[in-house]
Amino acid sequence: MLGAMDAGFTADPTGNCDFASAGNHVRRAARILPKLVGLSPHMVTGADPLTAEELRAKAAVAQALYGFRNGEELEPSERLFMRFFAGEVAGYLEAQAFEAMEARHAARNA
Repeated sequence: MLGAMDAGFTADPTGNCDFASAGNHVRRAARILPKLVGLSPHMVTGADPLTAEELRAKAAVAQALYGFRNGEELEPSERLFMRFFAGEVAGYLEAQAFEAMEARHAARNA
């Protein structure tokens, strides 16, 4: 929960809290990882993969997980988040490979 609480600050691309605000986020932090898992396209057939920017934000959340930061075992919600994150990365890479293959095929047939 502590890692999730400050993940918004870590993932904020502006560095000046445009996407994360100061305050007591402990109650909301307990709901962050389940919400991120719930928004994942990983288990939805035909869903678009995450974008590079979305993956970058999720990577910042992964780096902020309390278990990783303190060398402890991951909590169940953290393990679930990481399982889905791995699937999201794989989906992104598959989409990139498919686009590259289509571009090579189009260039050969041009």
